[in-house]
Amino acid sequence: MKTPPSFLVILTLISLVACGDSPPDASSQFQEQKVAELARQKAEQDKKREQKQAAYLQVVRDSLKDPDSAQFRDLQWSIDHEQYGDSLCGWVNAKNSLGWYVGFHPFAVTAKPLKGSPEGRLILPTEADDSQTQRINLVMLEQAGCGLSLNV
Repeated sequence: MKTPPSFLVILTLISLVACGDSPPDASSQFQEQKVAELARQKAEQDKKREQKQAAYLQVVRDSLKDPDSAQFRDLQWSIDHEQYGDSLCGWVNAKNSLGWYVGFHPFAVTAKPLKGSPEGRLILPTEADDSQTQRINLVMLEQAGCGLSLNV
């Protein structure tokens, strides 16, 4: 039996239409929304972290003779420390009253006040400290969760 050519053409067209892209289903739309929401949340967290870091660094700047000269390096976070909350640790260099840079010194700024620290939330040992004060400050840096290699 011979099939009419128009029937073959129609059958071919139906087959081609069936092979085309199907409309997006609900699960792929949900996945796209979920990815977009996660990206938005991460951007918000990054922005909050940057704002928090700027505020913590300002605490350090406020303790310096020349706040505008502050140079920071090796910044790291100690997150959710049980005793002090979030801590920002790193090294700071700034000019003294003679206008000379004094060299990098370790520091930590904590979310909660530190016991035994006259500055409250800031630990900033310097060469001007006596050896006992330096040792106390270094212990406090470790307690704040700073894993810095400390040689003051």
